[in-house]
Amino acid sequence: MIQDIYPHKLDNHYDLNAVPDMDSIVLYFTEEGVLHRLGQYKEYDNYLFFPAVRDFPSDTTDIDEFPFEKDDLTYLFSVDDDDYFLLNKDPEEIPEGYNFCTVRDLRNQQIGPKYRTFAAITGLHLYNWYRTNRFCGCCGHETVHSSTERALKCPSCGHLIYPRIVPAVIVGVKNGDKLLLTK
Repeated sequence: MIQDIYPHKLDNHYDLNAVPDMDSIVLYFTEEGVLHRLGQYKEYDNYLFFPAVRDFPSDTTDIDEFPFEKDDLTYLFSVDDDDYFLLNKDPEEIPEGYNFCTVRDLRNQQIGPKYRTFAAITGLHLYNWYRTNRFCGCCGHETVHSSTERALKCPSCGHLIYPRIVPAVIVGVKNGDKLLLTK
């Protein structure tokens, strides 16, 4: 997957205090998939767009009114200069022109650019981790965000829950023009 984002740069450092602005990208997931739209952009006929904060309607008529509360968005990562935030609640209204599609379908359709699909996959992994670890597996209390690292912490018993990392490596062992095969 990392080859899918070159020459773009993923920065997945943890920043509990990251503050979204109106141009920050919002990843919103439901059972139907990720909120997105497709459109023409540069050399792509089907460019993958995710909504920005400004695309969500606010309660006022002021276009620059921030439509979310402080805890509604969780910083995930950045790709190049774009910050990605997870929307933690159902929005009042879905931005016009956007709909849902599973991340798997986005990947299978090979919609471009690939780094945008990579961002959706990474965001989905973090969304599922946050969603399934709302409560401590040891004592059952509600977890909170760690102040120092990407982890969820139980304020009652101190149990720390980290995102699961599942690396995979493919290796080919060659000897001259021969390839080692195992069964």
